Amino acid sequence: LSADRQFLIVGIQGKVNHGQQDLYVCFLVEKKKNKGYYTEPLNLGTTVNTAGSDMFGFLAPDNRTLYISSNGHHGYGDNDFFITKRLDETWTKWTTPVNLGPVINTTDWDGYFTTDASGEMALISADREDGENEDIYEVKLAEEVKPDPVLIVSGKVLNKETNDPVDAEIIFRPISNKDAELQTTRANKKSGEYKVVFQKGSNYEILATREGYFPTSDYIKLDSLETFGEITKNLYLTEIKKGEVIRLNNIFFDFAKASLKEESFYELDRLVDLLVKNKKLRIKISGHTDNK
Repeated sequence: LSADRQFLIVGIQGKVNHGQQDLYVCFLVEKKKNKGYYTEPLNLGTTVNTAGSDMFGFLAPDNRTLYISSNGHHGYGDNDFFITKRLDETWTKWTTPVNLGPVINTTDWDGYFTTDASGEMALISADREDGENEDIYEVKLAEEVKPDPVLIVSGKVLNKETNDPVDAEIIFRPISNKDAELQTTRANKKSGEYKVVFQKGSNYEILATREGYFPTSDYIKLDSLETFGEITKNLYLTEIKKGEVIRLNNIFFDFAKASLKEESFYELDRLVDLLVKNKKLRIKISGHTDNK
């Protein structure tokens, strides 16, 4: 299961197998009330899967780097660990799997593999000479076999006035892609805590919503992410009542102009929706320039 729960990698003997056991992916389809289901398994294709046994796929938090155990690719013994990277959104095009080398792989069976979010360390299960059957080992990954860096954003959703936790829905999506599918999670009911893993690439908007409150948003910059990182970002929701002052965060202008960028429309559309749903609500909009 991927870190963001959007993808499920499974090793099965399915309908279109290329060998003894193949690796497949299932996609999470979101439904209302935070419920969903995973799609029918899609075979990852012949670059990953062989005539042998291809199994125990671990998808790193970047949702691109896949570590597998296989006896169908060239190895040092029985099943070995390999790394491959996804090339596009079809999930059937991958780089040629590369053996992780004799420091990690042995002449015996090497099975399960998982990394931490930073990609610095991995845990493996392997049958080595110094163990009886399979034991668990910790290994440091070489630079060339690490996953792409990710940013972990965590924090709490809080009532701005009382600082109490709020059971809110959290939505995030790339700002640069208006057609991107919304991804959602939910703050903990008791503590208001949440945690989201962001992949390098687009800059993201992160939004907290709850009925009876003004939605609040923030901006996560990821286009220049080069190393793994963790940041804390609390999101404060303000109850809808007379006299409240709300800041619209994700409003972007062209330099030295009054023209709004398209990335601002998400925030403004939400304000329109709020007014449509609350017919008696009256607002005053104000703003200012900066020193440029």
